[in-house]
Amino acid sequence: MDMNTSELLFENIFAPDKIFVLEFCKCAYSKAIKIFCYIFFPLMVLFVFIAFLGGAENIITQLLIAFISVYFFFTPILHARQHSKKLLKQYALLASSDENTGSKTIFFTSHLESSMYGRTNTFYYNQVSRVMVGKLGAYLLIEKSLYVMVKKDAFTKGDYESFIPFLKEKLKDNPKALRGLK
Repeated sequence: MDMNTSELLFENIFAPDKIFVLEFCKCAYSKAIKIFCYIFFPLMVLFVFIAFLGGAENIITQLLIAFISVYFFFTPILHARQHSKKLLKQYALLASSDENTGSKTIFFTSHLESSMYGRTNTFYYNQVSRVMVGKLGAYLLIEKSLYVMVKKDAFTKGDYESFIPFLKEKLKDNPKALRGLK
């Protein structure tokens, strides 16, 4: 189907706020946080345990190993929070310098168009590599490098309850992208 004849099905317009951006960052970094929590943390605990049992000769070395282990455990969580603060500052700067503020995403039958502060990008559904769902909305990862944010309560055409089945239908040929959808 040609982009010009594609039917508009959903429209989502909102200005990103602190809570929504923080949830987005938590969803975006959830994989890294899980890897650190379930793989690296037990290894770090084992490493610290060995250091305290006799692998390290003095208390300073033992404490240094413990500090480094704790630091690396909390790094992805702190990084997500810092990234959300940086995004909010960027959004605030863009909003103050541009008449067209906020995020607007339009979902057509054949593609989607995402505008953020006056800049519009067009994507096809086969470019979506992952979908993450949070309490406040859905986050679509496009070609593993760009996110499109969709806020639950910001639909001006359609609604979130019918959007999720639509997205599942569009992404049915990409099971990896569908893993985040419930």
